[in-house]
Order: sequence, then C-alpha cells, then structure tokens
Amino acid sequence: ANEAITKATLLGSRAQKAPEAESPSTEDAEAEPAAEPEESESVDINLKEDEELSTKIGPYHDRAIVHIQAGMNYLASQGFQNIALIAIGESAGLAIDFIQSKESEISDKGFALIFIAPELNQHQNIELSSELGAGFPAPILDIYESSPEAKDKARLRNAGARVGGFANYRQLKLSAPKGSGSEGFLEKRISDWLNRYSPGQEQASAR
Repeated sequence: ANEAITKATLLGSRAQKAPEAESPSTEDAEAEPAAEPEESESVDINLKEDEELSTKIGPYHDRAIVHIQAGMNYLASQGFQNIALIAIGESAGLAIDFIQSKESEISDKGFALIFIAPELNQHQNIELSSELGAGFPAPILDIYESSPEAKDKARLRNAGARVGGFANYRQLKLSAPKGSGSEGFLEKRISDWLNRYSPGQEQASAR
C-alpha cells in the first residue's frame, strides 16, 4: 500500500531468506556427499554487510512505528479524513508511542483510538494521562477482558483517563473470550461506538 511498507517488508524478507539460500536442502545433502575441502580453502564472511543490513532493518519497535505512519500516509493519500487506530494486545503500547509524536496534530474529530485487550507496560497502564497527554481530545474505546487481572488494569487506566481529563474515554468489558465467536459482537459494539462518539468529519462540498 505504501512505498515505506514495501521497503520495510522486503528488507525483513531478505534478512530471513538469505541464510536459506546459502544452505543446501536436505535432499541435496543426502543425494551427494560433501566434497572434502582443500587445505588452502578459506571462507570469507562479510560481517560489515550483516551489520549494515541489521541497521537498515532496525529494531522491531522502530519498524512498527514506520509501518503505522506509512499506513496513515496511505489513508490520507486516498482522501480518508476519519481514521480509527485499532490496537490489539501488545500493539496498544506501540499505538501510544506513535500518538506521542503526533499529539499536536490530533483533534476531537477525524481520529479515534480503540484498545482491544490491551497489554501495556506498568508505566503506560498507570500513567495513561501523562502518556497520551492531559486533555487528550480524541475519543478512546478501551475494550478489556473479564479476567481479574485485566479488570484491575482497566480500573487503573480509567482512573488515569479521569485524572487526565480525557474528553471522551469509554470502557467496555468483553465477557466472551477471544476466539469464541465474540468477533461479531466486537464489530457491532465498535461500529455503534464510532457512530455515537466518533462521527468524524465531512469535507465541505465545493460550490
């Protein structure tokens, strides 16, 4: 969808496929015995090239942020004005890190943040107000699971949202476990919430 995503994907696939291309398959190894190396034979390993490739690929966190930004750029290029960023599990932390760099660009319309069973680190979970900024304007839907641990963490996030004066923060308990037919329920609740609390904005028609 976007040149940045394509480049990042190609780099990742090259890094994974390179070792496979150099090693013979099991069938080849069984069919032909390996020739004995000559005494003068040497192996040249270019460690610098490996280091450069690793630098290009970068840490997972940085690549994930690039992917999110690339997706946002693509949607903007297609004329979408209303975007809902849905973060599931550990990706909730990545969403927060991404929003921190875009805080000044986010308003109460045109953007919504949705957490599904979020798995945040302790600081992010307790200090949600400082992580997203006081008075965070965009609507947030926080869908948490029904386990005791998940409910305790959800209470802390709710308290942080109140302290931060979030304009539109809502929580929803997911009683059915993931993968037990709860997908249809989730789709309907998210759709209803978006229609009610995040109607978005419309481009004025040209006269």
